[in-house]
Amino acid sequence: LYRLNLMCASFALIELAFAGYAMFMLYGPGIDRSSAYVSQETETSIIILNLWSINSFAVLIGVLACIIFIVEIAILPFVREVNLRGAIWHYWILGWFLPLQVLFTFGLFDFFQSNDVWIKHWWGAPSMAVYRQQFCQEGTYNTRCVVPIDGGGSFKNETLWCIHHFNTTDCTQIRESAQKGMGLYADIFFYAFGVICLLLMLLLWLTRFVLGGIISKPIIERHRQSHIATWLAFPVILSFSLAMFLFLSPTFHPDNIDNIEYQVSLIAICDLVCGAVFIISALLALYAGTHTIHSTRDKRIKTAAAICFLTLNVMNVIFITFILTNSTLTFAKMIKSDVNDKARGNLACLDDDANSCTCCDCEGPEKCPEWTSEDVTRVLQSSMKTAIVLSTILFMYAIATLQYGLELKHHISKYEIDYV
Repeated sequence: LYRLNLMCASFALIELAFAGYAMFMLYGPGIDRSSAYVSQETETSIIILNLWSINSFAVLIGVLACIIFIVEIAILPFVREVNLRGAIWHYWILGWFLPLQVLFTFGLFDFFQSNDVWIKHWWGAPSMAVYRQQFCQEGTYNTRCVVPIDGGGSFKNETLWCIHHFNTTDCTQIRESAQKGMGLYADIFFYAFGVICLLLMLLLWLTRFVLGGIISKPIIERHRQSHIATWLAFPVILSFSLAMFLFLSPTFHPDNIDNIEYQVSLIAICDLVCGAVFIISALLALYAGTHTIHSTRDKRIKTAAAICFLTLNVMNVIFITFILTNSTLTFAKMIKSDVNDKARGNLACLDDDANSCTCCDCEGPEKCPEWTSEDVTRVLQSSMKTAIVLSTILFMYAIATLQYGLELKHHISKYEIDYV
């Protein structure tokens, strides 16, 4: 167990190094990041948290890795002394870390080429200067290599932009060659990062499994009974966060998506219901787990609380199964169909934080022509992929809660009351 903790700390440190390197490349000092040929007015950070940007997940993984490293180092004295209290809390802390590690790890795998969208539309931004310097033809990283998509709105095409500024026509070829190299580098880097995260995820699970064997199941269940509200805090926060995101995010507003707005609203409502059920379940389990049986009446009340707990969580499993199924069907629908021009323009102007869009006040095909339907579809697909992973984590929590309810009811039914 001591060695497992050391390995977890080591891999967390490697994760932190990967995340730190990625952020240093985007925002580190030591290079002129401004270009006279690209507007710098609204370049906002790509690490703005959303459900599609791999850089967002890199930042989140870095924060989580830092916390894991601190916890695993701090817990070593308790492991060496075989401190049972410390071992129990370590067991539950790992239970909170694992779902987050799973979520952020899946976010690093670019199944829908959202990295290509980032590279394409953030290419001229100051945050990409180090990458441009590395992959662009020498001496062009802040000049010809930053030719805006379709000429940037001020020119009819990229060739005219290049002729106007540099009296040449090779800007597009230089940029495309550099972006191709950058795309290959990003794929290798983030997939390697993802593999490290998978290994840490396996180590965390193995450490928790070993801890469970050392502590023993009865002690774990007894501790769970008295701290059930803390254990269910994660799915409550997750349910409400996902619901609020789907309700409030402009990306999923009915005006900005085509043919799936009702499915998304239904998923958000079900998430709210699931969060409420988890809260009620926590209160019922807290009552049933902490109140002692002194009479037959107490036993009947606790049995009723356990039955209510089970009923609610059966409903919760059904709701989350519906969420997972509906999310998957919505996701499949998005893969098969492209967004229309109205939705494409609206979503492009919302997602573009690098000032690559032009004419966001226009309507129809003229609205942000730099973003294609394929670009927007990739962003939506990556967002839905993350939503499906979140729903899967909720489903696993619901099954575990239902199993706990069955064990609680069985435990209460075994109580025998005698009078002398």
